[in-house]
Amino acid sequence: PSAEAAPDAAPAAEAPAEDPLAEIFMQVDQFAMQGATNEAVLLFEESLSNPALADHRQPLFNGLLRFLLFTEQIEGAKRRMLDACRDDHPLAIGGMGLVYGYLMDRGDLTNVVDWTEQVLAVEPLPGEVRRNMREWNLLAYLALRDDGKMLELVDQLVKDAPAGGAAEILSRAIDTLFDQRRLDAVDQVVRQMGRHVTSDAGTRNLMLYTRVRLLATRSEWDALQAAMPDAAARLPDGELQRLLRHVFSLAQAAKLPDVIDAVGVMIIDGHQDKTQSLVTAGRQWVDATMQRDASALPDRLSRLQQSAFPVRQLCGLYMRYFYDVIDMPATVEAMKTLGNRLAPLAEDDDTRNSIRTMVLDAAFVREDYATALEILEKGIAGRDAAWHAMAISKVRAHQALQADKPREAVKYFREFMATISTSPDEATSDPATGLMHSRAMILGRNAKRIGDVLAKIPDAEAARKAYAEARDFYQKALADEKDPEVVKLINAELAEVP
Repeated sequence: PSAEAAPDAAPAAEAPAEDPLAEIFMQVDQFAMQGATNEAVLLFEESLSNPALADHRQPLFNGLLRFLLFTEQIEGAKRRMLDACRDDHPLAIGGMGLVYGYLMDRGDLTNVVDWTEQVLAVEPLPGEVRRNMREWNLLAYLALRDDGKMLELVDQLVKDAPAGGAAEILSRAIDTLFDQRRLDAVDQVVRQMGRHVTSDAGTRNLMLYTRVRLLATRSEWDALQAAMPDAAARLPDGELQRLLRHVFSLAQAAKLPDVIDAVGVMIIDGHQDKTQSLVTAGRQWVDATMQRDASALPDRLSRLQQSAFPVRQLCGLYMRYFYDVIDMPATVEAMKTLGNRLAPLAEDDDTRNSIRTMVLDAAFVREDYATALEILEKGIAGRDAAWHAMAISKVRAHQALQADKPREAVKYFREFMATISTSPDEATSDPATGLMHSRAMILGRNAKRIGDVLAKIPDAEAARKAYAEARDFYQKALADEKDPEVVKLINAELAEVP
């Protein structure tokens, strides 16, 4: 009930005090609408000096800078930021990107250079501000394509490393040059860096990484393959993985599976301790064989299993590509064997059950009905009793056909159809094609199969009735089907009914 309907209810809690910042910014908006910019600036400055607002100085300072930039009082914004760099380092850190962002939004690179150098001239300068200003200054010179100044700054950063995040600044600058496709400039940077003997591991790794990436980007594949063993041995895992991503991407774009194979095998066989790199190399190595020779899939997955490839990733590759080879008899047989090894190692039930279901499909495709029946009788978690009954009936039917017991096969096909008829699922996905098969379509297919079995006995009258039943189910499936691919498939199957 409302307060008005309950006069003796407890009084409402006292409303909290108004947000002081909201009130100040509201006044600033009012001054701005009146064109009273000086009054707005004065209000900001008085608020910044108010001890009662000491906890709100950063948003007030940022608000002042934004207001000055919005009203194009750029020099005023710069002056206040420089004052903060000298006298109030916390404010300088919190607001360091505002003037820079404004100048970048305007595409004013010359003023970006001038502004960052003004800030860098302040001593002492907070480390975080110095790092960012040095990076923004270098990137501005890159954008202006002033290679002379760029190399001068690179030289100083190499001398300073590892202090001030110098290697990280160089790395981002090099990435920018690669993005701009300025490969000669990258080469100049690497040469400039190489003029110094540095004890900083980060800088040495960056030089090595950049040299090899440059070979890949320039499509110097023989030189790259010669350089990769040293890079793989010396680079830490994260940096090696980053390099591999570039190398594999460029090799794939150039349609060079042999390069992917060679680099992949080198990592898989020689650097199993670098897990991130191993995973990247293994995935690319498997992807490459799926594009050129899918029959090698089980061999490659088995080799990864022997190389300490993480089980989760290995199961993922198995499940990703299993149905791509379902129609390749020898390959799917090998995948069945591999799946039996992998399923017990899976790290979660969903993965384990998915792999066991794939092994079941492989057994069925390979007409290994004994294995299929064994899997089903042990049970697959997550599947209900009706599903198991349906699958067992289907396997027993094919097993009976294999043993030349047609009447028994018909019995089990009928059991399968009875289960399908009462299933809550209106349609089932074909794992090989991804197409959805309706209940009526599945029933039609199995009625036709029963007709074929009976015709071979021969039992002409029973076969005729089964074929008539099949035609009825197929016609019903056609009436309800919307997918043109499935309609085409139904018509093709219907045409085969005598």
